Amino acid sequence: MNEDKAKEICNATDLSGYTHDELREADLFVKNYALDRLREVLDTFVMPKLAREYIVLMASANYGSVETDDFLMSLDCYPDWLPEKL
Repeated sequence: MNEDKAKEICNATDLSGYTHDELREADLFVKNYALDRLREVLDTFVMPKLAREYIVLMASANYGSVETDDFLMSLDCYPDWLPEKL
């Protein structure tokens, strides 16, 4: 899945033209994007590496929860083309 295809799927109003695998891959693209961005953001904070790794681990494990979504949104970790209707 590339960014253009993920963007197309995430902004589509009718998902019936996409396969189940394409939809899952688009979701995974956004998750990986957000977690990679989280790593970048956390690297700007002065904290032990172990603490940064733990935060990313917990964000990955709890991805999709309201709390994790709010956390990732507050740190601007999602692609800017992603609709706010997560």
